[in-house]
Amino acid sequence: MHDLSYYLTLWELTQPEKNAQTFTSDVYKVADSDGRICILKHLNDVGREFEKYGAAYLSYVGDAAAAQVYKHDDGALLLEYAGGGELKALVDAGRDDDATEVAAHVIRALHDGQGCDIPSEFWTMERNAAALFDADDSFHPFVPQAKKVFRALIDTQKDSDIRVLHRDIHHMNILKSERGWLVIDPQPVVGDRHYECTTFFLNPTGYADILNPARVEKIETIFCRVLELDKERLRQFSFCHAMLSACWCAMDEQDPTSSLQFAELIANKFLS
Repeated sequence: MHDLSYYLTLWELTQPEKNAQTFTSDVYKVADSDGRICILKHLNDVGREFEKYGAAYLSYVGDAAAAQVYKHDDGALLLEYAGGGELKALVDAGRDDDATEVAAHVIRALHDGQGCDIPSEFWTMERNAAALFDADDSFHPFVPQAKKVFRALIDTQKDSDIRVLHRDIHHMNILKSERGWLVIDPQPVVGDRHYECTTFFLNPTGYADILNPARVEKIETIFCRVLELDKERLRQFSFCHAMLSACWCAMDEQDPTSSLQFAELIANKFLS
């Protein structure tokens, strides 16, 4: 594993300023040899495995509403800088609907710009949902239903709806840049494009209106209009993803309550 100074020298970077530490990396703002501000992610052991998929996704979608990858190897990523703030700022300013519009158009740009040849290294929907399919039915009364619905959704995916999904579209992973709004930190999965929208419903974390049925209806209306989605299928995926999210929380010894509450809302008020 190479240290930070190795990459500063190798890629001719200066002015390192630590921005954050995540479970995959130490994140620095740096300047390249042309004076361009970039983001350097110096990967840890988890990141060297996890981030290779993200780098492959960002390279696959190119500059279509995604941060560009300038350089990368097994130990680090040099990325386009998007320093204009998170999409969450619109929600904080009382513009939740505007934030959803932005997200919908970002998703459309990511999906419309994709080619036909999908790289084989990305996870399938089946693998992505393993925590739910492997969960004990006693975890929550909705687990059997979620397994059945998710299986049916996977089995009925249309070729015309298959995309390489970012899989973690939410308000903190969409940033403003000089080029417009860009996604960061993908967790790519190959599957039905309806699934792309599901994480957004559960965010921003702690937002008071997440369980407000009127907000759910507004979000799904915007997504269905901009992305031309089937509303019932979107609702089914949203229910299943909330249950999957709860399973992930339980596996990581985190509180699954908010995900379970959202799943219950969708199941009781929106599923036919």
